Amino acid sequence: MPQEANMAELLRLMENMIVKVDNLATDVKDVKSDVKDLKTRTVRVEGKVDRLEGKIDSIADTVIMNDRRLTAVEHDVSDLKSREH
Repeated sequence: MPQEANMAELLRLMENMIVKVDNLATDVKDVKSDVKDLKTRTVRVEGKVDRLEGKIDSIADTVIMNDRRLTAVEHDVSDLKSREH
């Protein structure tokens, strides 16, 4: 009888371990799926950041060009004022 009780306990423990291993395997699959999703989102975010950097560079170029134009206009205005007197 004690041997049967030990065997029953051993079977119960083994079943418990099998369930826990199955749950762990499911959790690992979920984590792998989440990581894959995060990688996909990261690639999308990196693409958007690249586009934003391109737009920022374009805006900076436009600002620099307009600043140069404004400086040139300011010089022209100064020249005209000096000629006026």
